[in-house]
Amino acid sequence: MTPLSSDIQSAIPGEGSSFFLLSNERAASSEYGTIVDAGMGRVEDKGINLSEDAVYLLGADGHKGCDSLYAELIPWGIEAACYSPIYGSLPIGPAFDMAIAAMSIREGKIFASPGAVADQGKYKIIKKDSPIASRSITCLKLAREAGFGTITLASV
Repeated sequence: MTPLSSDIQSAIPGEGSSFFLLSNERAASSEYGTIVDAGMGRVEDKGINLSEDAVYLLGADGHKGCDSLYAELIPWGIEAACYSPIYGSLPIGPAFDMAIAAMSIREGKIFASPGAVADQGKYKIIKKDSPIASRSITCLKLAREAGFGTITLASV
């Protein structure tokens, strides 16, 4: 599986599930961060609000028709990681990215992307564990026909 390599179909089906305990209590801060934004839709209808200060967890999962959209829609130079080679291509993939984002906030670092992620020079692919500092983490999934979903977590 080689995510972000838009010239080949390399998706490997995976399976799994993910569960989260969410709370609306504002008095207690969470060591796993807080969801500060979420969005979904079609790029043509809504656009994607991408912050230059965020780190992006890209949900590219080896589907040729979807992975090519990342290169088209994401600005040059963003700092990004992609963990789909670990969990495969599956509908619940963005939940795994959200769990990884929460663990990154707790640990204070962004974990290295697996070696199979194609680095085409457009992004700063995280290849070794890096400090997160105070940046937010946005999980981004793009789909055919320019569909998208985002979930942003931050330490609050």
